[in-house]
Amino acid sequence: WRNDAASVIMVRMDNGGVAKLLQYRLSGYNVWVRIHGSRGTIENLRHGDQMMVSLRQEQFHRRQTEPTEQIYSPRFAKFHEQAIQTAHAGADFFVNYHFAQAIRKNEQPYLDVYRGVAMSIIGPLAYRSALNDSNVVEVPDLRKASVRRQYANDHWSPDPTRRKEGDPWPSVRGEITPTQRQVARAREVWRSVGYTGE
Repeated sequence: WRNDAASVIMVRMDNGGVAKLLQYRLSGYNVWVRIHGSRGTIENLRHGDQMMVSLRQEQFHRRQTEPTEQIYSPRFAKFHEQAIQTAHAGADFFVNYHFAQAIRKNEQPYLDVYRGVAMSIIGPLAYRSALNDSNVVEVPDLRKASVRRQYANDHWSPDPTRRKEGDPWPSVRGEITPTQRQVARAREVWRSVGYTGE
């Protein structure tokens, strides 16, 4: 890896909410998701069954009627049994299901191409912000043809295998050249897991 080990993205949404996305590869590969809101917090467990969630409900806005904290295994509202048999904790099932439904009914799904791009473009825009002293970067509304035209020839990418003049490196520190010792250690790790390529 010749990229940064961690990053944080702060996103101000169009409804006034703020989301903080913290991504890191500091201690192995674990996926934990925590969502904080003004009425509570939910996150998947870090020990034991990581498909279970811990829910804490703050009830300052009303008389307390529900348990403050619960730990439980969530269920999908529909197609639970089918979904949990697929990859990505059931997400693959719903991607395929809604795609098929869109074809069958000839209707755009809720997660259409515009929402999908708006969700995924956050990463590249955040990187542009980081390289520009963390200044604010607006998320473009690509539903508008005039806005799409502005980005039609935007091929900016930190992928060093496709690098062209003006492209960023995969680290905010610029080009990182591993030392001979680091390369030797990487090869040692690759051999230990049976990786034979370079």
